[in-house]
This record gives sequence, structure tokens and C-alpha cells, in this order.
Amino acid sequence: MDNETIKTIKTRRSTRGFNQKEISKDVVKELLECARYAPSAMNRQPWRFIVISDKELISEMSEHIKQKAIEKFPHVKERAESMKDPIFYGSGLLVMILRPKDDEWAMFDCSAAAENMMLAARSLEIGSVPVGFAKFLEDDKDIMAKLDIPEGYEQHITLALGYVDEWPEAPERSSDDTIWI
Repeated sequence: MDNETIKTIKTRRSTRGFNQKEISKDVVKELLECARYAPSAMNRQPWRFIVISDKELISEMSEHIKQKAIEKFPHVKERAESMKDPIFYGSGLLVMILRPKDDEWAMFDCSAAAENMMLAARSLEIGSVPVGFAKFLEDDKDIMAKLDIPEGYEQHITLALGYVDEWPEAPERSSDDTIWI
């Protein structure tokens, strides 16, 4: 199909390598606005966003996560230690999406917001990758204090974003995952 939306969906990849070109604040604001247009139960829009561009903080976060990942999953040690930044892949911009702790449905809303942001990024030739290991930050009180997460909220997912020099090819997708009734 020759449709820009479908093309964007099919070419969005988790990019694990970013160049140093900075994403402008106006573009970041547009990505956040696209995230806000995600559907949410009863239009509650439960998400909150923390935008992190402080390179020292990103590096500190990455190192903490890397050590925790190696502790919990020893099989990742070799890969983690062979890369300069195996967590955020050299990204100069992170967006942490938060959800209310007491809202069991917010995970769906915040996931839709994350996908909207990643699709908007791809449409602007910006790469993205969701970083699940960022949950390991929750046990570091110093980093959590720096992030100033509002009371009653927790991290849902952290996205690393940046411009890329090369887009990865999409692996084959299975089509035997559907039950037709």
C-alpha cells in the first residue's frame, strides 16, 4: 500500500545507535504533543513525561542500569561490557513516560503514548528504542531524586531518541498469529 502512515508503521525500528545531531526543543515538543494524542481510558491522559538531555545524568543512569542488568542477567555481561553505551546507545535524549501507581489501566494508555511518540519520531527521521532495563533505576535513590518523579507516579517506559546514520532492516513478520472466526 502506498500510504505514509502505513509506511511509517512498517519502517519504525528499534534503533540501537544514534549520532550526535541534537534534536531541537521544538521537535521534542512536537513528539510530546503526538504522545498526548494517544487514546486513553475515559480521556484521562494519565501520563507524565520527563525529558532528559543532560549527558552526565544519562551516562550515570546508563552505568547504573548496566551494572544492575549484569547482576540480574549474567549472560548479558560480555555484550554490556563490549559497548560504549549498551543501555541508551549514545542517545542524547531520553523521554521517561510515567504512569500513576494506583491506575491499573494506565499501562495501556502510556504504551499507546509511547508508540505514538516513536511513530512520530520515525516520520521525522528520528530513531527510537524503548528501554525496559531503565526500570532498574528505581532502586537508586540519588538518580530518582534527580528525576523528580511526581508523588504517586512510577516509570512506565523510557524511550531513547536520536538521529541515526543508518536504519535497520525489518525482520520478517509472522502471519500465522491470527485466528479468523
